[in-house]
Amino acid sequence: MKVIEIGSDEGKRYMLLNREGEPVIPAMKYLFNIGRAENTIKSYAYHLKLYFEFLEVEKIDYQQINLHTFSSFIGWLRSPF
Repeated sequence: MKVIEIGSDEGKRYMLLNREGEPVIPAMKYLFNIGRAENTIKSYAYHLKLYFEFLEVEKIDYQQINLHTFSSFIGWLRSPF
């Protein structure tokens, strides 16, 4: 996964792409519908990248998360490898 920067009339926007280079639609919807400063959106994009990488590694659909998933994600952040 990677975060790319795209330009628009309103300034810089960020997009999350999966390993195949396709947009991660839930992340895109979120990032394009929040009205925040560019640095905040960039930060959100990189954090969403980590989250979706975790879901991919654990083979969890983003719509099937629960409290245990969040707990596991925190543990994964501490040692993702």
